Amino acid sequence: MRSIAVGMSRQTVAALLAGGFRLLAFKAVGTDASGTVPLVWYETGQFSLSTVLSWPDDLSAYASQSGIVPGVPVAMDMTTGVATGEVAEIQNGAMTTKTGGPFGLVMIANEDRQLWTAGIAQAVDGVLGPYCAVPLHPAASAVLKPANQILLMFAPLPAPAGTAFTNAPAAGLLIDMAGALNANVSFDISAGWSGSGRQVAHGADLVSLLILE
Repeated sequence: MRSIAVGMSRQTVAALLAGGFRLLAFKAVGTDASGTVPLVWYETGQFSLSTVLSWPDDLSAYASQSGIVPGVPVAMDMTTGVATGEVAEIQNGAMTTKTGGPFGLVMIANEDRQLWTAGIAQAVDGVLGPYCAVPLHPAASAVLKPANQILLMFAPLPAPAGTAFTNAPAAGLLIDMAGALNANVSFDISAGWSGSGRQVAHGADLVSLLILE
């Protein structure tokens, strides 16, 4: 299990709640699949002095008939548990997992006769959320490499899990969790983010930041 704890003062928590802010989490992925876009992985409007996000390394693949439109959620119409080295296959309107994928990577293959949106999902605090979306035409496939880089931000707008973003809706902190199980960072309503990580500006290009080639 991995986790990130966000420490805040009482004044910051009160200001975030009064302003209707939402904590958004994004997660990076490695792929060279054209058209891949990051999605909101997790969203919450419940904060405390120490707000903790926890997730296991277990993966799922999903497929959706939703299009990829910035600001619009991608619904997970079907999912299947998957591990690196396996293939999640879409065929006859269903999704199944089989062996024979590339080592260390997840392959999603569209053997159906229609366009699907697909990607990887992981559970945060027990709720499965997708974090990337790639358009898959018939007979096409995408190879995805899970990455443990997490982007956190407080945004003054609702953005449910699965919402596509190409630009950051708020300033955030990109935290590299590779080789680490836990991280501790802080947020102040006036000073912004602090802790080990990369500062990300409001409006930053999320595709180049989170879709790693």
